Amino acid sequence: STPNSTLCIGPVFGVQFNDGGRDQQKRLSDFVSSNISKFVTTATLQAPPGEDGEALVRPRDTLQEVQLLKELTWTYVIENPALAAHQRGQRLAIQTLFSAFNGAAIEKQWTLFPAFYREQAISLAGVHKDHVIPVEERVRLVADTIAALTDRQAILLYQQFTGVSQSSMLDPVMS
Repeated sequence: STPNSTLCIGPVFGVQFNDGGRDQQKRLSDFVSSNISKFVTTATLQAPPGEDGEALVRPRDTLQEVQLLKELTWTYVIENPALAAHQRGQRLAIQTLFSAFNGAAIEKQWTLFPAFYREQAISLAGVHKDHVIPVEERVRLVADTIAALTDRQAILLYQQFTGVSQSSMLDPVMS
């Protein structure tokens, strides 16, 4: 029997996860790499119209393996209760960043935007009446700004925007 701290899928995939140590991270990386390679190389393209309208043909066992890996990901990663607080924090950070950047775009506070998106925002506002960016374009600008941030940059900006940062407000998050 397998201890509760161990997820053993060895009989199916030949990989066992215990403590997440360096050796296991390497084995997991090798497992992922070899499976991606296998899934890509076993797929073939058919000329239109293909089989049932599908041009990409994958072996049945490959489809089953992919489905099983998706289920494992949902069960042990996405829906993991131990990650619930972390995931909630990430959602809150993104919502806060979106609200802050959206408000900055409405109020024309371009200095809150990272340099590249600041230039884009100013340029975008300049082509519209009264320098007001239409909602659809503003939402896209804000989403693109947030998507361009690394996880670390997003968290640092969130902390600065909410005033919980231990760092100086003069410390650059991004250039």
